[in-house]
Amino acid sequence: MKKIILAGLSAAVCFLIPQSAPANTNEISLDVLLTAQGNFTNATIIRHNPAYAMVDYPGGIVKVADSNLPPDLQNQFGYSPSNAAAFLNAEKEKKKQDAAAYAAKQAATAAYLASLAGTNRVIRIASIDDETRIMQVAAVIEGRNVEIFIRYLPDSVRTFVIQYNRTLTDIENTKQRIKNLKAQLTRAENNSTAAIAVGTSADYANASIAENNVDAAIQSAKDNLDELNSNLRQMKDDAPEKSAVIAYPSSEFWGADQVWVCTGLAPPMTENSNQ
Repeated sequence: MKKIILAGLSAAVCFLIPQSAPANTNEISLDVLLTAQGNFTNATIIRHNPAYAMVDYPGGIVKVADSNLPPDLQNQFGYSPSNAAAFLNAEKEKKKQDAAAYAAKQAATAAYLASLAGTNRVIRIASIDDETRIMQVAAVIEGRNVEIFIRYLPDSVRTFVIQYNRTLTDIENTKQRIKNLKAQLTRAENNSTAAIAVGTSADYANASIAENNVDAAIQSAKDNLDELNSNLRQMKDDAPEKSAVIAYPSSEFWGADQVWVCTGLAPPMTENSNQ
């Protein structure tokens, strides 16, 4: 059954039509959501708190304040300006506490790195954040995850790490694509059912073709995901060797961070003894 609500700022209406049974029963799936922040098609409210809702739609995930939601949703969520303000203040305080904890952790890490000055270590490069003259990287040193700057990183290590993290990103993007396609398939199946009930044979044929096309796209995406996961498993096996280097912390600093100097590739499997 279609439910019609007003966006609050105009006489426009949006049809709230559940697209499919969501995995999380607290999620609300809508064909169109009109808000004071803009309109979102194929939207799902995936989380909600006293101050705002998180809306997932094909363009990404956006935070929509309760005050910008349609009146029906405000009522459904029990929106209260005072409760929203209290929640946001608590959230702000939590962020301040998290920032302080992070700063303390960074200071402890800096002290640890300083204690290693002038000594070679076998380290594994986990990700590359900035490919400048001195690269900013996330590294694993003696089992600890740290952020450092490093000079002279071998091209083979840089290429492997970039490809590894690109594969991780591709896997997440493919999972999201499959999720979106499954939502499309549900709508296509509904269209086929409607065509049987009230449509013409041509309507049914077109709906069936659309359903088959989406189904084929899902299978193709699943095959691609299988291949990506297979590649990732191989990369994880190769990582201890292909992302490990020998480096030492120098007396040079890039801003407030110590610069490490890479002296070459680590011997095969040596890094394992440091994990």
